Amino acid sequence: MLGIECAFSVQKNLIEAFMPFVGRENIMSRRRCGQFVIGEFSGIKDFGSSLGLSIGLFCLLSLPTHSIDINKLPVVEEVQAGNINFSQSNNSLTVNSLSSKGIINYQSFDVGKNATVNFNLPSSDAAILNRVTTNNPSQIYGSINSNGHVFLVNPSGILFGSSAQVNVGGLTASTLGLNNKDFLEGNYVFKNNTNAGIRNEGNLRSLDKGSINLISSAIENTGKIEAPNGQVNLLVGDSVQLHLDGNISMNVEITESLQEKVNNFENAILNSGEITANSGIVRLQAELKEALCSNIINNEGIIKAEGLTENNGVIELISKTGTQDGLIKNRGRISATNELGNGGDVLIQGDSVLLTADSQIDVSAKNKGGLIDLKTRKAKSGGGGNFQCSVL
Repeated sequence: MLGIECAFSVQKNLIEAFMPFVGRENIMSRRRCGQFVIGEFSGIKDFGSSLGLSIGLFCLLSLPTHSIDINKLPVVEEVQAGNINFSQSNNSLTVNSLSSKGIINYQSFDVGKNATVNFNLPSSDAAILNRVTTNNPSQIYGSINSNGHVFLVNPSGILFGSSAQVNVGGLTASTLGLNNKDFLEGNYVFKNNTNAGIRNEGNLRSLDKGSINLISSAIENTGKIEAPNGQVNLLVGDSVQLHLDGNISMNVEITESLQEKVNNFENAILNSGEITANSGIVRLQAELKEALCSNIINNEGIIKAEGLTENNGVIELISKTGTQDGLIKNRGRISATNELGNGGDVLIQGDSVLLTADSQIDVSAKNKGGLIDLKTRKAKSGGGGNFQCSVL
């Protein structure tokens, strides 16, 4: 048991706190850096027992790599709920909904590089579920705009290409299924019947106090995801429940662990891009039956929940595996700083945590520094980490 807790204000105390964990030469700190806690992993909330679901093999590389027509638009199959009409002009599709909840089934949901899809909803609290019922993965290279919450469900996979521009009140993209009754009643329970994943290479942005939720068997972000004053959730499991209040995710639960191996892919969740929810919450969470991937969560990019007002941010990286071998790896930058108030909180919780020599975790602030909380059974150091706490 590491069992170390410190509230440090000078460099000496910070170094002493980190010495059992990382190398002395890689520690940087100044005043107002807050707290760093290394605690023995005591188990995270039991989100539900495994039910032995079999989903087959998954391979992110199976997502399409060929380009689609630059003007391609979604092909509507039928409206299943709501008062909805469509208008199309050249490479632009406008979906007008007069209902607070609407459901549309599609033969395909692709958006070419020069194409645009606009969802006009009656209010920012309204939502529309777009479901692909065929075996066609969704390829989005163009623009999607909405004032409300857009749900996109495709069990065959979802790719946001490097030219994708998504600007919506909120976005939930999932390869796990969501039935009509649950959606209309606001019971957002996603169930896995898929062997596909989600990759984002583009720009996904919610409006102020909105949320971006990616739910799948495996998720890769190499692009940019932003939810100002809101939430970003990347969630892996066989059953996931979202609790939404308008566009914001109030709570998330992974109620069934992922059962089958993620084939030919090393990470359940990989971020090598940038994820930002300033004055909000960023959560990367995965639950697997066992250590099916070499890394359960791997951050090689930037994760920010910095306080732009007196409200601080929260960043959580949480993994759970039945065999206690799941690894959370960080070689990127995690920042919950605050130039106006108190620093934010960073929680890294998993069976095993590796912070490489390139790791940077910063919770410094103008006033009181934030908290870096590691809960793990195995703490590993790849040459130390750079934990910077400085006066702003």
